[in-house]
Amino acid sequence: DMMWKAGILGAILVAVAVYVAFSPPNVRDTTDYNVAPPWPIFTLAGFLSSTLRKASNSLVPPAIRILERAFDMNQLMATYCCSKAGWANILNKGPQSGRVLAAHANMSKELTRRLIRACVLSEVFRELTHSKEDIDDDERLYANTPVGDILRDDHPFTMRPLFQHHVEDVVPALGQLWNAAQNESTIAFSLAFDYPHTPHA
Repeated sequence: DMMWKAGILGAILVAVAVYVAFSPPNVRDTTDYNVAPPWPIFTLAGFLSSTLRKASNSLVPPAIRILERAFDMNQLMATYCCSKAGWANILNKGPQSGRVLAAHANMSKELTRRLIRACVLSEVFRELTHSKEDIDDDERLYANTPVGDILRDDHPFTMRPLFQHHVEDVVPALGQLWNAAQNESTIAFSLAFDYPHTPHA
């Protein structure tokens, strides 16, 4: 059984490698959503991604996996603050320092530093001066990653409005999910936003 699975995985890896090696540059560019890969490659890549993710998860102890779920909210809210600050837009002009980002958002340098570094950890932004120890924290330079690019207003497939909608409208309702589950006469959105109580569908 293991040999069979290993053979399938090997075939997938070979197919993806051949595709990457011989496809046009604009097709290999994962930030270009106008050009979809051939359906068989898309399916194989999705299967490979899912398989590797499951294999990776199996190596993580259950307690750590629960903690990761709990702390996912920290990354979500840090990314939300960076999205509201519009940092992806200003970083599209080129690398910027923490001082510039703080001024752009009318935010304290200390809070800016904490938020931007949280987003560096989640690969929304990247630090260009991470190897320099003698540089002042406010002068460290940051840039967008492909993930951060999606939060730009001018990106043709921007996710900024949808991401902010999720945090502002969906997350508060999720916080009321348990209370709503105890009352069949209302839904979480009614509790979160003081709507007239609406029965469950």
